[in-house]
Amino acid sequence: KPLIRIAIFGAVNKPGTYIVEPTVSLWSAIDLAGGPESGAEFQKMYYVRNGEIVAENLMAQFERAYSIEEIGIQSGDQIYIPAKSSFKFRTVMEYSSFLASMVLIYLNIRDRTN
Repeated sequence: KPLIRIAIFGAVNKPGTYIVEPTVSLWSAIDLAGGPESGAEFQKMYYVRNGEIVAENLMAQFERAYSIEEIGIQSGDQIYIPAKSSFKFRTVMEYSSFLASMVLIYLNIRDRTN
């Protein structure tokens, strides 16, 4: 069978373009991209063709080791694996602290000019 070119982006260790056989499993294709990073959200994995999402929620196909051909992925398609959001309480506190500092600096400058 001829080889096809796919792109794998998102929460993988080596995002990029890969040349694969159409019979390779989705898991094997992701493994070529260095495997998933911690925090990869496989439940939200999707692929894009010509700038439009073709299929979402590829988790079942991923778990069953479907080939990219069986999933419908074609040459030129892009597979995207989102990362989990890392928005935590600590992040909120850091932004709040920064904002409070900026307000205090502004008030200090305003008081000195009056």
